[in-house]
Amino acid sequence: MSTAEGLQEKKQEKDFSPEVDALEKEVTPLAESGKLQEALDKIFVLEKQTRNAADLASTTRLLVLSVKLSADALDWDTLTNTVQVLSKKHGQLKSSIVDMVREALKLVDHEKEGRTLEGQKREDVIEVLRGVTEGKIFLEAERARLTLLLAGLLRARGETKKARDTLQELQVETFGSMDRREKTEYILQQMALNVEIGDWIQMKIVSKKINTKLFQEEGTSDLKLRFYELQVQYAVHMDEYLEACRFYREIYDTESVKADEDGRGREVLERIVYFILLAPFDHEQSDLLHRIFADPALNTPKLQLHYNLLKCFTTPELMRWSGIEMLYGPTLRQTPVFGETQGGDGKGAKRWEDLHKRAVEHNIRVISKYYTRITLERLRSFLDLSPADTEETLSRLVTNGTVYAKIDRPGGTVNFARKRRTEDTLNDWSSDTAKLLGLVEKVTHLIEKEKAVVEALGSK
Repeated sequence: MSTAEGLQEKKQEKDFSPEVDALEKEVTPLAESGKLQEALDKIFVLEKQTRNAADLASTTRLLVLSVKLSADALDWDTLTNTVQVLSKKHGQLKSSIVDMVREALKLVDHEKEGRTLEGQKREDVIEVLRGVTEGKIFLEAERARLTLLLAGLLRARGETKKARDTLQELQVETFGSMDRREKTEYILQQMALNVEIGDWIQMKIVSKKINTKLFQEEGTSDLKLRFYELQVQYAVHMDEYLEACRFYREIYDTESVKADEDGRGREVLERIVYFILLAPFDHEQSDLLHRIFADPALNTPKLQLHYNLLKCFTTPELMRWSGIEMLYGPTLRQTPVFGETQGGDGKGAKRWEDLHKRAVEHNIRVISKYYTRITLERLRSFLDLSPADTEETLSRLVTNGTVYAKIDRPGGTVNFARKRRTEDTLNDWSSDTAKLLGLVEKVTHLIEKEKAVVEALGSK
């Protein structure tokens, strides 16, 4: 049943099915012999009668027949003119228009032998059909499909920005006649075009229109992978490492990726490790880092190098950057994330420096746990940094609240111990005193108990 059939209110007065059957047998040979316009004129005469009689089935058959005959004759100008004229007829049935447009849509969407539309002619037909669908709610789904086709043509000839603007004319997320999958595919195409032209802000805005709960349904894994791969591109471009790690985890949580242990699955696991280590430290990053480290999928011979690298950042011990470079540098610098290899984005050197910063920050956090006071020279030797870089890194961590420290420049020392307030000292003293009195009371009670037991035994 057509989507707009329920909108027809006029009651059918007569059934023209026999007349339509007879006319179809008459006009088909006529059109095949080259007399297309004569065949269409005969159809138009009967179409007026069926339309006035509100014969939905017969009117629909005649409109679709007009399109088919024009297409079989490869007369695209007549086809577009016919569609325009029939759609504007007074009292034209909406369901008939929908079926006619869908039939015309097949010609530009699914090309068939003998009906191939290419180049400018195909674009012209699409534009005409978009004009027919404009402003008609009952044709919103067809308009979206035509717009997607037009954007594809514009993109193919290099007009990516124009293709993006064309797609963004429609707010498909509000269309009730499109299913969720089709809406998602449309929005994904918008995201992809925004990535191509470098409009990252608009890409992020558009991505919020997709409800990720859809990806929990069967048969949506392809959409899920496309969505999160685009999200990864955004996060990596914006240096949002923690978000990139999350998106890669979503990709890995897809059955097809997880099953490919030696290919895509392994690559995604490696990216998860890289980006969680690159992410600045906070409670969220630390929690995710330890959960990734505990994942048995990483503790395998093929990923042992990455597992050991994670272990360095999860163990509260100092690590030398020179040792990290020697052990892991040759492998990591060959990847698109840290290297300047083909397929990279030119930020490999910057990410390698960011990894160095994360290693230094890890060392400072470890030192703050074991030291209450340390000289700047000693701290510098632990970190393998210059005095200026040591002070700058420490100041950054103090500013963002990662560690507490005070630098005594004249004395050349760093104090990691917080200065205790008088109230805190008094509270601790009061607590200790209360514990001591409690122990004294308990011991006294035990002594008295023992005396009572001895006296009772002595009286016997």
